[in-house]
Parts: sequence; C-alpha cells; structure tokens
Amino acid sequence: MSRARSGVVVVVALLAGCGPEGPSEFYRDALQARSELVDSLSFVVDENTAKDFKHPEKRYKGRMQDLVEKFRMYKQKMSTDSGFNKMRRDNFDPKKNLDDDVVVAMIEGVQAYANFSKNINYTNVRLTREIKRLNLVLEASIAKKIDEQLAENAPVVDAGAGDFPALKNVIESVANTQELNNLRFIPESMEINVLQKMEYPGVDLKALLEFKNALDVKIPDLEAPALPERPAWIDDAYRRLLERNRTLPPLAGGGFNAKYTDQLVLSNSSGQNLTEVNASLMYEVAGQRSAQKIAEPNWPSGQAKQFPSPPSDAKSVRLFGTAKAGGAAARFDIALPNPPKKKED
Repeated sequence: MSRARSGVVVVVALLAGCGPEGPSEFYRDALQARSELVDSLSFVVDENTAKDFKHPEKRYKGRMQDLVEKFRMYKQKMSTDSGFNKMRRDNFDPKKNLDDDVVVAMIEGVQAYANFSKNINYTNVRLTREIKRLNLVLEASIAKKIDEQLAENAPVVDAGAGDFPALKNVIESVANTQELNNLRFIPESMEINVLQKMEYPGVDLKALLEFKNALDVKIPDLEAPALPERPAWIDDAYRRLLERNRTLPPLAGGGFNAKYTDQLVLSNSSGQNLTEVNASLMYEVAGQRSAQKIAEPNWPSGQAKQFPSPPSDAKSVRLFGTAKAGGAAARFDIALPNPPKKKED
C-alpha cells in the first residue's frame, strides 16, 4: 500500500472512531484526570482531610506519567516533531516535504490540541477557585491556633502555615503542576509565521501559540462561583493578637526593610541583633486576606533573609509581630511595599 493510500486509511479510521490511540484520546484522558484531581480537592477541608489527598494525587501523577510516555511514543512513531521542524525551511512545501500519513497526524494533533487548550481552561478556573478556598482554610487554621494560644495566655503566640504541613503541601502541589506542559503537541519554539505555512481548517493557530497551560488563564465571562464569605473571627483573632502585642514597647530602629526579587527579601534594619522573631505577613488579594508566618530564632543586625513572596497582585502588605532585642521583648507593625506586577509575556 502506498504512503498516500495509507494516509487516507488513517483519516477514515480516525473519523470512524476505530483508529489507533492518538492525540484526541490522550487529551481526553488528560482532561478527565485533571478534572478528577480538582474534584478531589473539594473534600479537603482541614489538616486531617488534607492528608488523604495524597491518594488521588498519586493516582493523578501516575496517569499523567503514563499519558506523557504514550504521547511521546506516538509523536515519535508518526514523526510529527520532525514534520514541524521541516516547516521551518524557507522552501517548505507540505506536498513535497511531508508524507501523507505525517500530514494527517499533524492535522489531527493540532485540532485535538486546540480543543484541549480551550477545554482545560474551564478545569483551571475550578482549580484556581479551589486553591483560593484552601488558602482560606489554611488561614482559618492559623487563626484558630492563634485564638487558642491567646485563650491560654501563652507567653509567645507561635502559629503559621508550617503548623499545617499537609494543607500547605496540597496548596503548593496543585498550584505548581507542570504535567500539562509535557502534552504540548506543537513544539514550544514554533512561531506563528512558520505554522501558517500549512493551513489547518478550523484551528486558531495564534490561540494555540499563546496558550501556556497557566492556572490564571482568563476567558471572557468565565468566572468561578464566589468563595464563601470570610469568617469575621479570623480577623478578630489577628486583631486581639495585635492588641496584646501593643502592651510591649515598640522595636527600636524601625524594624525591617523589604525588597522583592523572586522572593521577599527582609533585612533587619533595627541596628540590633534580634532573637525569637515571630511575625505574620498579612496581605489582600482580590478582596481576600491572607497571612503567612515569618519566624527566625536568630536575626543579626543588617542581615537579609529570603521568604516566599506574596502574589504579584497582593495589596496592603504589612508585617507585624514580636522579637527580642537584648533579651527584652518588643513589638513591630510595619507597612511593606506591594510586590511588583508580573510582566506580560
């Protein structure tokens, strides 16, 4: 059978739904796996349930690893990456430079990738909402521990995200997934003027090139349901912590200076060697308040330390807490600059 004839057979088989497993099936399974992972997040409501998330997460990673390997083997078998590379030639002619079965595989793959690029956005919007909800759960957990320590009149109130490692791990894990990048059908380095050398009916090539598998991709009029109203007792716990701290003398020397690199860089500008630094970094994102713990047993004068940076759209950033200078406890409450906005790619 000629290569042209085999290409026609592939097209007929694909249309009939009985062809070999290919991009459409891979992307369908990837979308289903991603959706099931987001469904599992809805059952995480505290530190204990967060520990159970490791089971669906393990299944998801196993499925994605299997899909990525099958996808790699398919592209290798059908020579699709080689076909895209040939398109970079100045004298490229699809009729002369590509076999018919390779053209069929490339077209089917691009169309499947176009549908996946669109549909995954709906799942990502749900995922983004779940991450925001889990951040609220984490903050409520921290506030509850603050409240308990205040009720016990603990000499040092010590509560932060590190006290809830399972919750913290779930948030960080799902917020930094990179598995979808391994299912990119079009090579990442392909430019729009190269892809336009071959017409793909019904496929928006520009949209494909702009798709980055990001969690914050926006589709007009596509919004997730609003989060539950923030419980007032969370802010009340922080307010009472501040009130208790006000009985201490203010930390001399101004406290801390802040700047942003890839992280938040805080420098001890008090002119004193500090010990037992326990602080809360507070900020707002889209009307939702969040907090993260900053704790250092020893912080020499002038020394800079790095911490996770608040999101680029965070506002009203401030650092408050207590520290000891020369063995005497003191308080600080400092407004910090907002993190810089991310540059658009």
